[in-house]
Amino acid sequence: MIYGLPAEELEQYLCLCAALKELGETYEYRKARLRLFLQEVSRLKQKTLAELGKARRLTRHLTVLQNREMGLLFNPGEKPFRPGALLNDAAFDRAGALAKETPLLKETPLPESFKNRRDLKAGEVLVLSMIDALKRGLLELDVLEMRCRELLVSIAGVMAAYRKEYRGVVRRIYPFSIISRFCKFLNKLAGNAYYSGRDIKELTALGNLTVNIVKMAEAPVL
Repeated sequence: MIYGLPAEELEQYLCLCAALKELGETYEYRKARLRLFLQEVSRLKQKTLAELGKARRLTRHLTVLQNREMGLLFNPGEKPFRPGALLNDAAFDRAGALAKETPLLKETPLPESFKNRRDLKAGEVLVLSMIDALKRGLLELDVLEMRCRELLVSIAGVMAAYRKEYRGVVRRIYPFSIISRFCKFLNKLAGNAYYSGRDIKELTALGNLTVNIVKMAEAPVL
């Protein structure tokens, strides 16, 4: 008997307290790691949207009608597509808030505070409830971390494809670099379209890829 309580039952309670402490330390470590993932996702999204904004260099010569035909205007009256203006932080902030929260935990009673076995059992129930809360919290952190990993891999992959496509489109539209740009400019001054029908097809493909990537980058973390 210890403190007037069965030693075996008291030892079981202390083991539960030790397990609770270990889970709490694991939870705090996982939260810190998730915050790093969220920061990395945020940086990648910002970098991605900034890089996609380069598409405006090619589309600025398009008319509003051409922009709409290419799917670069979402609703009537909207300005031409500007990726850098589309970053949505609401869902990301919500995920970040979850990464800072900790399940509500109460202070575990000390063994010497138990007056009888009923108090001991009540203490066990309290500790078990806190362990359960931490386990549920760890599952949430698992889901968030997996989502962050998915976004990092997906966005990095599509951006590699985008860079290759962007360079190819620029080469095909301006095969002779500055000379090609100058000829198109003169063509526009003469009252003709800046881009040829073939150019529009190239830009349409790039525009569709750009819009799809932005939607992916704007997808909520949760």
